[in-house]
Amino acid sequence: MMRLKANVKAPDGLICEPYEWKQFKIQLKDEERDMSEMLDAIRAEVKSMVDGTINVSAYDTAWVALVKNVDGGDGPQFPSCIDWIVRNQLADGSWGDDTLFLAQDRIINTLACIIALKSWNIHHDKCRKGLSFVHENLWRLTEDDEDWMLVGFEITLPTLLDMAKNLGLGLPSDEPVLQEIYAKREIKLSNPLDLQDLTK
Repeated sequence: MMRLKANVKAPDGLICEPYEWKQFKIQLKDEERDMSEMLDAIRAEVKSMVDGTINVSAYDTAWVALVKNVDGGDGPQFPSCIDWIVRNQLADGSWGDDTLFLAQDRIINTLACIIALKSWNIHHDKCRKGLSFVHENLWRLTEDDEDWMLVGFEITLPTLLDMAKNLGLGLPSDEPVLQEIYAKREIKLSNPLDLQDLTK
């Protein structure tokens, strides 16, 4: 267990003497971890990063890939995003974090990447493989733990499904799990004050 000494900054800007010792522990899924273990993991992660480096998001990359060339050309403004999508499809046909499987995350990322590729009418094989993943894994949406639920998922997924439908992608909309998500979306959209919860 790590003990942290707390310093207090006085109003005049002077540092006061340490005034107390506190013990910190964090409980994760019935597993107790010392704060020192977590801090070591964070330090290792930060040390491994190059200045300004952040993890790439398949979802965000797909949205940027949809931007049309601002000079009036027929291609994407950021072709490197398309290249990234093509290079980073996982073996199961999905896009997303290959070290942690969360159905919501994988399905959102995969739909966004499929939409980007289909919008440019390229890499049909990647689209088919991604669509297979979505079809085969929709049922897993019921398995995700509420604690890991993506913020705004009930808004984002139906939007992506509508975009996919408009592109002619054959995705189901009558699955019971999807009906539950659409119902949650309607509840959320019917009360604008609930939309504030999306930022929490």
